[in-house]
Amino acid sequence: MDLKPIQRFVNADNSCLFSSIAYLIDRDNFSESSGLIFRIAIVDYIKDNNNIKDDFLGMKKDEYINKMENPDCWGGAIELKLFSDILEVEIASIDIQSGRVDIFGETKNYTRRIYVLYNGIHYDPLVMNVEGKEEDFDSDITFFEPEDY
Repeated sequence: MDLKPIQRFVNADNSCLFSSIAYLIDRDNFSESSGLIFRIAIVDYIKDNNNIKDDFLGMKKDEYINKMENPDCWGGAIELKLFSDILEVEIASIDIQSGRVDIFGETKNYTRRIYVLYNGIHYDPLVMNVEGKEEDFDSDITFFEPEDY
């Protein structure tokens, strides 16, 4: 059985990062509202976590929370780092323009890794699937060993 990488596409609706993470983490329950659910999870985590400081967020915590509650605001590296902490998974973000790979959570000894593709303005999930079955979403493999790259 040959596996091949496949870029799954999520809506370009300013919640693409949240939708991409939702697809990779909970593919079986993925829906149009998954991005919003994962956005709310980030907001709740920031609200409930006193260890998250203004310096990390780049602004006052309350301002950042208000910003992230807005569905027109997109996520990035901060949210990738927070998702890694929340989900206890490494997240590899591959910039397809530069070839750069940023791995969030790589020092935490997590046992699983997920991959997202970033093109400078949009995130999509990256999965592995049986070659020739690109339309078979049920066969998507979304979790990998951190050593698998």
